[in-house]
Amino acid sequence: MEAQGQLSQGLVEEVRSQLKEGPEQEQVVGPLVQYLLTKGYKLEQIRFGKREWRVPKSPSEAHKREKGRSYEGFPVDIAIFNASAEGPSLPRIIIETKQPKEEAGISQLQAYMSLEPSVELGIWTNSADPSAPALFLYRGEAHPRRKLVKDIPSPGDPIVPDRVPLRYKDLTVPSQDVLRKLFSDLMDRLASEDANVVRPDDRLSELCNLILLKLDGDRRAKAEGEEAEVRWRALSTPEDTARMIREWFRNFTRVYPELFTSEEERTLRLTDRSIHLVVEALEGYRLIEAGSEAVAQAFQVLRTEALRSADGQFFTPQSVIKAGVVLTEVEWDDLVIDPACGTGGFLIEAFFNLVEKAKGDPTQAVRWAQTHLYGVDKDHVAVKLAKAVMQIGGDGSAHIFRGDSIRRHEWPKSFPHLQSELQEGRFDLVLTNPPFGKDLVVSREDLAQSGFSIHLADGGSMKKVPIGLVFLELAYWLLKPGGRVGIVLPETYFFSRSYRWVMDWLRPRLRPLVVANIPMEAFQQYARAKTSFFVFEKLASEPDLEAPVLFLNPHTCGIGPDGKDIPDNELWEHVLLSKKGELPPGAVQVRLGEVYRRGVLVPRYYDPRYEEPLNRLLEEKGLEGVSLGELVKRGFLKYRFGHGSPDRLNRRGEVPYIKVSDLRAGRVNVNPTNLVPREVARRLWRGEESGLRAWDLLIPFYANSFVLGHQWNRVCRLRVSGSWARTRHRSATASIISSRSRKYRLATASFTKGHTRSTGCSSGL
Repeated sequence: MEAQGQLSQGLVEEVRSQLKEGPEQEQVVGPLVQYLLTKGYKLEQIRFGKREWRVPKSPSEAHKREKGRSYEGFPVDIAIFNASAEGPSLPRIIIETKQPKEEAGISQLQAYMSLEPSVELGIWTNSADPSAPALFLYRGEAHPRRKLVKDIPSPGDPIVPDRVPLRYKDLTVPSQDVLRKLFSDLMDRLASEDANVVRPDDRLSELCNLILLKLDGDRRAKAEGEEAEVRWRALSTPEDTARMIREWFRNFTRVYPELFTSEEERTLRLTDRSIHLVVEALEGYRLIEAGSEAVAQAFQVLRTEALRSADGQFFTPQSVIKAGVVLTEVEWDDLVIDPACGTGGFLIEAFFNLVEKAKGDPTQAVRWAQTHLYGVDKDHVAVKLAKAVMQIGGDGSAHIFRGDSIRRHEWPKSFPHLQSELQEGRFDLVLTNPPFGKDLVVSREDLAQSGFSIHLADGGSMKKVPIGLVFLELAYWLLKPGGRVGIVLPETYFFSRSYRWVMDWLRPRLRPLVVANIPMEAFQQYARAKTSFFVFEKLASEPDLEAPVLFLNPHTCGIGPDGKDIPDNELWEHVLLSKKGELPPGAVQVRLGEVYRRGVLVPRYYDPRYEEPLNRLLEEKGLEGVSLGELVKRGFLKYRFGHGSPDRLNRRGEVPYIKVSDLRAGRVNVNPTNLVPREVARRLWRGEESGLRAWDLLIPFYANSFVLGHQWNRVCRLRVSGSWARTRHRSATASIISSRSRKYRLATASFTKGHTRSTGCSSGL
């Protein structure tokens, strides 16, 4: 019996009026009662809230109830009766929502059912969503069955159903929240209960294997129609279920020999009980029809588990992926590849982007995904997740490969399937967030054997190259002339003196089209690397130096410092405005020739917002701006770096050791726990004194924003940390300095003698 339709507002209000206070009552109990009413129950058949049913605490208390006397009992969240709950009848079904964990919930149900013999079915759930999981404990059965809230019997239905074949029409499409919690709970259960697989990566791999098998079963049943019997279902015992699943999986691995390359990978290692648990948890769902939004959100649970920060593989937030795909403008004719696809975030978003464009016939986007999307990753767990995501989203998993896309010289022996798929000049668009980190490099020998040339830049002296830059050359190799690459890379490659050669290497190969700042919060959970999203075009001829480069500098991306979602997402807002032909705040278009002249490809450098206040001040006061570098040349300023850091064991003495964190609120704050002996200070000073003088400015060498330093009239004994630089000006004048870019400007005005506070800046002169 299906739902009876919408409830009247009066009935909804009556349910709410009977609830007790508390979030559980409002969020679970009340909505569950309303759902029961839509299934055909009458309000008088249900006890809950202020009128909740109480199960006698003991046989003696039950005897008191039979005599019509008051008794002590345990409160039941929801009790369902065959007739009116006000008469002499006893409940047939009880529903508990109090306990957050399954074990506690089942234990509670077992206790209540032992004290209330009339109850034939006990149900535990934490949600009123019809597609949410629930545990059904039938009287006489030792173990609960995993079902869904929608499976609660309707009035007139048998409470204990016979075992019948599970058909595709019986399955439910899970909601986004249900699917996300389901995967999270399964990972937790496997971690706590399975003794065969103890490493997190192995558990994730095993769960991915089962998800792929579930998708295979769903796809077959969907093709056969609503009456098709579903192969994925729990049998009478865990042993029977596991035996069936293991045999099925063995046959399944033959379809993807490049994914399951060893005997170990072709064998399920989970215990029989764990396999039965996963099958029970997923058997009631149409996973293949979960939908694009549910896929993008729910799979974040598994994608986050797949991270290996030691390998430089950082989860790319959905907000960054979505913005990047829009900036690269995916088209119907584009052959798209992600050579470091991870779990397929960019590929599935490219597919979703085409789905939005295919308003007339969405199936065209599915066909496009099957023939136009390619992905490669060397991590087998990530590839399994990518295949699962693509199958749910649009079955574009046929071209997701396991392999090392960088070391092409290893393809013939180790990854022969890549030779025919990844060819020079084949693709229109490369979308990727390659791994990066200071220790992630590719040797000169590997680069030479694989046909790369980037190690020959900078005079050909490099013995190794950061892997992110190697992926940039790989993208160049994969693209046809006029093709685009959208790539996440650290900013340091595009402004640092150590990487000046990168701009020279880029110039004849790739023309920058767009650079969008990625706020630090995007990857703050995993690394402190400052990144941007770069869009380049592969050059077919000499670049047009008059062509514009668009720089976007959003400050937020929908993610807070703690990694949680926040509503503020300037990244997405700025991308949308730029696509309308508008310049969002902080955005600017710069001539390509000017970018090459400056040698900087970083949005913050060009953001006009940082200089506008200074320019207004200069105009109002009739002052002229001059760069710090020019003042150094003229002899007005001198600068040098800090003295270095002492050993921790030597931080006991009389000379203050000043760190970056000691500069707060415009003052130098001496930390009494950071005082070094005079002999240590002399060694670091390389002399008898620090070299500091009154009116010197102490400023962070790597400051990203306006920093207030402090001047001391007597600082000759002060030691400065190695991450600080000292700037000295010849006369006692106040300094007003803009430090956001290398176009440092200084306006001078009279400085009240004896005034001790000044303004400092980043000192990259």
